[in-house]
Amino acid sequence: MAMMHANLNADFWVEVRHRRPQSKRYTWEIHRKGVCLSVEESRGQFGSWEEASQVGNKVHFGVGTQRRPFQ
Repeated sequence: MAMMHANLNADFWVEVRHRRPQSKRYTWEIHRKGVCLSVEESRGQFGSWEEASQVGNKVHFGVGTQRRPFQ
């Protein structure tokens, strides 16, 4: 399982993971500094690292969504 990171700031970041050899194999997770588990993760899978990263960043920044702030 390969991991790739897209740093957003010092406290939160998006990790994109390559989970399976089939199509739609990338997922994203948002992590918080000092917390072992992800604070949020994708519900679906994506066909490319770029697509998963873009959606993860949009969720992190709340683009086009009404959502609660991370705990």
